Amino acid sequence: MPDPTTSTDMLEWLPSLELRIAFIIVASILIYVLTTRIIRRTNRLIIKRYRATSPDLESRTRTLHKLTRIAILAALVLLDVRLILPQLGKAPGLVEEWSAKLSGVSVIGAVAVLLYWVLVMLLGSLEYAVADDDTASTTDLERRTQTISGVLRSSGLVVIIVLSAMMALQVLGLDIAPILAGAGIVGIAVGFGAQALVQDTIAGFFILLEDQFRVGEFVKTGDFGGTVERMSLRSTWLRAIDGALHVVPNGEIRIVSNRSRNWARVFIDVHVPYEEDIDRAEALLNGLTEEITSEEGYAHLVRGQASVLSIAELAESWVTLKILLMTSAGQQWAISRDLRKRIVRAFNREGIRFAYPQTVVHAVKDRPDDEDLATSSLT
Repeated sequence: MPDPTTSTDMLEWLPSLELRIAFIIVASILIYVLTTRIIRRTNRLIIKRYRATSPDLESRTRTLHKLTRIAILAALVLLDVRLILPQLGKAPGLVEEWSAKLSGVSVIGAVAVLLYWVLVMLLGSLEYAVADDDTASTTDLERRTQTISGVLRSSGLVVIIVLSAMMALQVLGLDIAPILAGAGIVGIAVGFGAQALVQDTIAGFFILLEDQFRVGEFVKTGDFGGTVERMSLRSTWLRAIDGALHVVPNGEIRIVSNRSRNWARVFIDVHVPYEEDIDRAEALLNGLTEEITSEEGYAHLVRGQASVLSIAELAESWVTLKILLMTSAGQQWAISRDLRKRIVRAFNREGIRFAYPQTVVHAVKDRPDDEDLATSSLT
């Protein structure tokens, strides 16, 4: 920060006290307006460029813009107070000292916000670099980049806050060495009581390292399943089909089933009564699978030829015909729903019945009572 005495000497070329104070205030206003306009224009350019690949980038940049403006305004106000008081000749040592400390803290805050803003912009640029022109779907590289970007963003925010707090305490005149020593002792004590937190963090690190799942993929772990909305080193957010949001600690993830990786498979069981013509039903299913795999809307989603297992199961009341079809990951549900609808329509059109559980009851004629049987035998 500038020395007030030096600043006073620098303003000696102004003839009056009022002009010196006015110069300080006007210069601060110009600096504030110039910096905020530069930041606002930069935010608009970044939002316009990366909005397609990062839908939540606009809200984050607006929040950072507000924080940056507040930090710059606070730093300029404190700097003006420190420069104007010596001009008035009423700058006690305590006021001058604390204005310098608070100005330093404001500068640290502004630099911290700027560093986080730069981190967000760099991660947004990384997401933009790996994105393609197809906004309707995301590739594996895009999903993994979004996952790692979210983790780095949250981790970077924690590091920036901790370092900024330590520097601010040092500017305020506090010795941070005992604080660091005490934090180490407290960390050891907390480590024994927060083993689950350490376990979750380590598990989250290996989930990212091994690329077990990514943001946007549909996974199931234990009794919970859904689309991965967010990941951190500690927990994973899953959005279920019914809209419920499950927050699963990474340490609780023992077995995970990923249904959105590489490829998937459609399997449909069709139950046909024993009385129906099985060959006719099987031929109809083969025609439906060939029809749906050759259509333009599904041809690029199907991998290989579909297969209809002739008789997959012999049950009490029906024969099971199983359809197997390999598709691209995440597309199995749409193809399965459409194929089931076509099967119902085709069976109804051809007069083929679907099987349902049946119970056969055999009626037996009434027999004579036991007493009559005994009497007739004695006679």
